[in-house]
Amino acid sequence: MRVKRSVLPTIYWAGIDLAKLTFQMAVWGHQELGEMDIRLFKRTRKAMKGVLDWLRAMASEGMPIGVVMEATGTFAEEMAGWLLDLDPGLVVAIVNPGQTSAFIQSLGLRNKTDDLDARAIARYGLNEGCVRSRRRIAPAA
Repeated sequence: MRVKRSVLPTIYWAGIDLAKLTFQMAVWGHQELGEMDIRLFKRTRKAMKGVLDWLRAMASEGMPIGVVMEATGTFAEEMAGWLLDLDPGLVVAIVNPGQTSAFIQSLGLRNKTDDLDARAIARYGLNEGCVRSRRRIAPAA
């Protein structure tokens, strides 16, 4: 009989569901989707310091932090730039919305809400598909 060992993630993933003025952010810490910590933030450059402070408080000491969001035109690129300006070591993944949608469907989730999308996107960050499709965004000069 084989015993499966649980593998701890090498990156602490947060998922973002973007909108024009705000965004939902969920962080995955080995719990069920409904139990994930989630917050609503304004989508402004000024709000990013609070976002990073919250993420750092949630992650284990020294663990790299990754942020996953769907490609939403300029919103995702702009936000990735803001985050990387404050923390160039951050891993930012901008992923194809079709891939996250298929992942969410595979989880059997039917009720589509911004909170649920952010939670599922955070969980997607741990998925091998995210690592393969990750785009590292260069900090703004």
